[in-house]
Amino acid sequence: MSNLFLSAIGRFRTRERTPQRVLGHDIPKPRLTAAGIGYLLVYLATPVLIAGNLLDFIMQWLFGWCIGIWCVFAS
Repeated sequence: MSNLFLSAIGRFRTRERTPQRVLGHDIPKPRLTAAGIGYLLVYLATPVLIAGNLLDFIMQWLFGWCIGIWCVFAS
C-alpha cells in the first residue's frame, strides 16, 4: 500500500470531532438513536429475514431439503 493511502487512513481514524456551534448552540456528535435502530430493524433486518425464510421454504418445497431454522427444532 502506498504511504499516501496509509497516512489518509491514519488521519481519518485519529481525527477527533470537536463540538460545533451553530447560532450559539452546541451540536452533539452523531450517534445511533432509538429511531435509527428502529429504522434498521424495519428496513434492513425484516426484509432479510423474510427473504431468507422464503428461500428456505422454496428449497424445501422444490427439493425436499430442509435447510431452514425450523429444521433444527422440528426433530
